[in-house]
Amino acid sequence: MTVDRWLLDSDAATCICRYGLIEDLAQALGVGLESLCVLPQLRFQLHLGNPAKAFKKLGSELAVAQASLLVSRAAEVSVMVSAANHALLEATPDIDGGELALFAALLDALDSGLITGDKR
Repeated sequence: MTVDRWLLDSDAATCICRYGLIEDLAQALGVGLESLCVLPQLRFQLHLGNPAKAFKKLGSELAVAQASLLVSRAAEVSVMVSAANHALLEATPDIDGGELALFAALLDALDSGLITGDKR
């Protein structure tokens, strides 16, 4: 199986931005930035519309630039209704809503991989 797109958990994406590794990640995976996928709410979680808040959240200008680059070039994760079913909800009681959306997106696209820092 070939992985053509990589779904990034918001916490993992934030950490990768803080260390300035977005382009290195894409290169290591052998894909372009457009093959990375983030949840639509990431731009709001990181306050990318407000540079001062984004700096406070991310800790450096490099991290803000990396997050802006990621959000501008990455695709947004979209979940088809057919994948977001009750069986998935029941089978994963300890994950947050963002991770649930990523798992549902994985069910929709067999050519996807997931990058997360969650140990569960």
